[in-house]
Amino acid sequence: MIETSILKWLQEVVNNEQVLLTPINGGANNQGFRVSSGTEQFFLKCFEPHNSRSLSKLRNEYAFASHLCKAEIHNIGKPIAYSEELKVSLFSFIDGQTISKLTASHIDAALAFIEVINTPAIFDESLPVASESPATLYGFVDIIDKRLERFAQLSLNDNHQLQSLLQAIASRTRQIAETVEPSWHEPLQKTILSPSDFGFHNAIETSSDIYFIDFEYAGRDTVWKLLSDFFAQPAIPVPLENITRFLQSAVFSQISQRRQEFVTIYELTLMKWCLIMLNEFIPVIEQRRRFSWNNSCLNINNDVLSQKKQSQLEKSMRYFAHIPEKIKTLDKYL
Repeated sequence: MIETSILKWLQEVVNNEQVLLTPINGGANNQGFRVSSGTEQFFLKCFEPHNSRSLSKLRNEYAFASHLCKAEIHNIGKPIAYSEELKVSLFSFIDGQTISKLTASHIDAALAFIEVINTPAIFDESLPVASESPATLYGFVDIIDKRLERFAQLSLNDNHQLQSLLQAIASRTRQIAETVEPSWHEPLQKTILSPSDFGFHNAIETSSDIYFIDFEYAGRDTVWKLLSDFFAQPAIPVPLENITRFLQSAVFSQISQRRQEFVTIYELTLMKWCLIMLNEFIPVIEQRRRFSWNNSCLNINNDVLSQKKQSQLEKSMRYFAHIPEKIKTLDKYL
């Protein structure tokens, strides 16, 4: 149920007291609503009000979307207004469908989007650094270590499957860390703009275009993270056979010259995603999940969360088991 203060703010922004809000299900961290105001449609995004990172994510997303909108990038949600006090933002509504089956045209659209937002005229040094953007190649190891540390603070004695998986990830990460070249400690330049959480799980297809959304973690980034994340994202996997067309793009020319190092970065990124799949076990993220479900019944939420934890653990275990196969496939296309 929407807060009265948010409803009042919304009515003032759209200049209409008669607004209809329809919940949009599927979000993992926030609540979303389709807003009908006369003949106009909007998307209202409500961030978890008690989370310490909500305000920074709200600001970051709105600033990144505003920058792209100013640069006349049209296949995004147009930012309308936001409230730091209420931790909400309003965008134009994209009337389309989620993407479930990928085609070559979808992948071409994703590459075209990255290329267009990375034309020299659009890049802006004043934009923030993207979330988890590593300072060096060794930073990909640090990302995993930091995520593992979050689990080390929890009591997992009764979950042997989870313990075993975390130990396997930690062991393989240490093996990689002990064999990297000195160049892995050299600074990486944040030379591109990245949506950060970029993939077709954050895309909407209309009759005329493909729109990319959700820029909470966006900003200046490295090509290594953008490319490895795009091909590691598990929600709607992109077949690795498509990586050759990305490496032919000028945006990723740096990786084309260091392909074997990218194989290692990709393996680290796959393990990072194994840990991301286990986010439901982290208390602060558990709180965000409960908020996004927009359900006041505690028992239902507890049951859903328990089932979700087990489901995500099983998914992560399968994903980890398939990493050697994915690395072998990547080697073939490089």
